[in-house]
Amino acid sequence: MPKIYRRLQDSRVAIEGTDGSPFSQDQLAFADLVATDNIMVLRNGEEVDTFRWQDIQQQDGSPAGADKPAVLAYCDAQLLPVQVSARFSNSDATTNLNTGNTDFIDQLVPVCGIESKQSDLFTRVNDNVFQCDFFGEICIAVNLHLTSAGVRNAMQIRMVRDPLGTPNVEGPIASTGYIRNTTGHQESSLHLIHVAGVGQGNQFAVGIRRESTNATACTLRFANTSAIAVWRLR
Repeated sequence: MPKIYRRLQDSRVAIEGTDGSPFSQDQLAFADLVATDNIMVLRNGEEVDTFRWQDIQQQDGSPAGADKPAVLAYCDAQLLPVQVSARFSNSDATTNLNTGNTDFIDQLVPVCGIESKQSDLFTRVNDNVFQCDFFGEICIAVNLHLTSAGVRNAMQIRMVRDPLGTPNVEGPIASTGYIRNTTGHQESSLHLIHVAGVGQGNQFAVGIRRESTNATACTLRFANTSAIAVWRLR
């Protein structure tokens, strides 16, 4: 029976020397020290390029001294047709996000603690919430970097509109924040893209809920490792 080895890599995308938020999304799971993959990158519905994989050797202690193949890859970046933008990131790395709630509106993620914006049309309300001060359309990109000591902990996120008033959930659900908590796998990421029409004063937050039955605390990993980027499209 071949052994299954799992490898998790922390990664960042750096543009002009400035690091973005880290992502540690998925494991490499493979048998007999063989791993191959080909992932297509799509932009505007068309193929841009293909991630190239190449076997490299990574020393690991299980089994002792064995070499494991890993993956080298690259990504594509482009300018968005936007008018203004803003970025918020976390200063909080202690709030427990795994509170057992069943509704996204019951637990908001403190990912707006640090504000780095290019326009007064976006406002930080508190650690959880940002506000849009215009009528139009926005694109929201969320990256949450999670950590937990729980075995097979898993979280889901979704955008919440007007969380301080009459909250409503909307948009896609991200459900990939699986944390195995074995052989060093204690981190994961959740990623979400949402396009929404907005009115003057509309507020947004990221809601989170438990997907598994594990009740162990889950937090953002470190300060300034999770972020929301917002662009005004029109």
